[in-house]
Formats: sequence, structure tokens, C-alpha cells
Amino acid sequence: NFPPSQFQMHIQWLVPPLVPFQHYMAELRNHFHEGRAFPVSYVRKVLQLNKPYDVIKETPIADIIAFYDNEGVVYKDCWTEFFEKCIQDSIECANWSPEDFEYVVDAGKAYSFKVENGSIVKGAVVEGVNPGDLQKNDCAALQNYGRPYTVEGKPSGTYIKTPLEPKIGPGGYQDWPGVFSPAPMRDLEDREYCCAII
Repeated sequence: NFPPSQFQMHIQWLVPPLVPFQHYMAELRNHFHEGRAFPVSYVRKVLQLNKPYDVIKETPIADIIAFYDNEGVVYKDCWTEFFEKCIQDSIECANWSPEDFEYVVDAGKAYSFKVENGSIVKGAVVEGVNPGDLQKNDCAALQNYGRPYTVEGKPSGTYIKTPLEPKIGPGGYQDWPGVFSPAPMRDLEDREYCCAII
């Protein structure tokens, strides 16, 4: 993330499909921002060059990108491939049904809707429905962390104080308890999802 939020680098691991709001934001290019999101594939190529670039706190990210562009690792090419794959993966993996939703939100307003010939047809504005509240409620319904919830309905999880080791097994990544795993986890080196350092 440039400039970094909370003065630290963030690594986000997003697995398709994106929820509809996230997908919509990505389609508008308000997610995985070009010049701010650095796909893991790009970072790996830069590291394979073994050509460090001296930076200070004020070094513009554009200067770093230009340096590695000149070394043959072209950020825009890597980012474009990553972005297009994220959108396509989200479309191909999505299994949302219109029956899962009460409204469609467009331009900050909630509308009734129907489906005709496989396309959404916007109806009338629904008065008294706040799209921000809809998004919060959807988020709470879809989140998969912090279980079990507290008596107040809040997530009970915390952030880990020490990072996991980059391996499969004790001390590293493991299957989530209570989640059925049809096959054992494989080496992480083979996985290329919508993962970016932002």
C-alpha cells in the first residue's frame, strides 16, 4: 500500500470469488489499485534479479517501479495480468444467486430489482434503506473469522502476536479446525491466488 496505511506494509490474501461489493469496487478499479498493489508474481521477479534498490522514507514508489522496469521487470505488465486474472477468477468462481439479495445498490442508492434473461433489471429506489448499513450487514453475515462470537455478537478472535513460519505443519499453516479438507494441503510455493502486497 503506498503510502502505507498505519505506517506498515500490508499483505492481503484474497481468494476468489470476491463478494459482490468488492467485485464491483474492483471493476471500478477502486480495489487492487495500480501503483499501490504489488502482485506477489511481480515481487518474486524483482527479488530474483538480486538487485537491491536503496530507498529512504521519502523515495517515491514511482522511482522504484521505474528502476525495476529498466531491469526488465515491468510493473504495469505484471499488474495488468494480475488485475485481469483477479476479475476473471472472481467471475468464474462466483456462485451468488439473485435470491441471496434483497436490493441492488447503484450510485449510492438501494433499488428493488428483478432478473430478466440472466441480467439484473433495476427497479424503483427503496426509501429508507442505507447502502452503508446493507454493506455492514452483508459483511457480518459473510465474515469467517472471530468465531465463536461473544455474547454481544462480536468476533472473539485476535491478531497473532508472532507470525507463522512459511511452512505446512506445526508452527506453520494448517487446516482450519472444524473445516472439512478433502485433500491434504500442498506446498505454498505452488499457489498463485489473488495475492498482492499493498
